[in-house]
Amino acid sequence: NQAIFERDVKISIINQVMLERDGQIASLNQAIFERDVKISIINQVMSERDGQINAIMDSLSWKLTSPLRWIWGRLRVIRGKLRSFIDG
Repeated sequence: NQAIFERDVKISIINQVMLERDGQIASLNQAIFERDVKISIINQVMSERDGQINAIMDSLSWKLTSPLRWIWGRLRVIRGKLRSFIDG
């Protein structure tokens, strides 16, 4: 009888450990689900942002101001080189 009682106690302890682990697994699964939702939202926001960037870059004003941006970029490079030269 003592052996049966000890076995039942061990089984009870194992069942309790399994219940606790099941709770941990459920908690982790919930965290994974929430993370996946956040990733999905971020991907959607990035896709919308990429669409906006593409719309800007395809716009007539972007194309017309391209030479100005090119010149401005070259002037910044020259200014940086001049500063480096002056500063020694």
